[in-house]
Amino acid sequence: MAEEQSKPHGWQRHGNTAQWASALIGLGGVLFLLHRINTIAWQVDTNGAFSRQASARLIYMGYMSAGLQYPQYLNPDYHKLKNGDKKDFEQYKWFVVNFLFAYDEIFSVMTDEEWIKAFNYDLPPHLPYICDEKNPDFIDQWYEPTRRMLHAAMEQAKNVPECAARQ
Repeated sequence: MAEEQSKPHGWQRHGNTAQWASALIGLGGVLFLLHRINTIAWQVDTNGAFSRQASARLIYMGYMSAGLQYPQYLNPDYHKLKNGDKKDFEQYKWFVVNFLFAYDEIFSVMTDEEWIKAFNYDLPPHLPYICDEKNPDFIDQWYEPTRRMLHAAMEQAKNVPECAARQ
């Protein structure tokens, strides 16, 4: 007598279906997690960019406060400062460094045309000092966008004796 094959139970007939369903649900879960991780990474990156922009704006506000505290340095008589009181000249040099640092931080996170225009507006009164600075590392300490704009302004400032002497 031939062996009779027994009928599979219901759970046995649907075993493969259950395995496929489990695999699809697991794959869906993995895809959902990958999406969430990507979203979180984007949020962290975006928050970091906003934080850096806010920090750069605060540094710029520090420069503006220095301008309120020392308005004589906003449009200085460079030769009078250079040949006058050493303390005033040192304060002026730090004022210019503060000015450049503020814009350098701005340009490291934002390249809006308005910031470039503001920089080009604020820069000319300080070109005599910047061009007269003998240490080559003075310009090299800034990020590339700031260095590029400084070099361009110095080349165009033929009417500034200190800049014309550099060329």
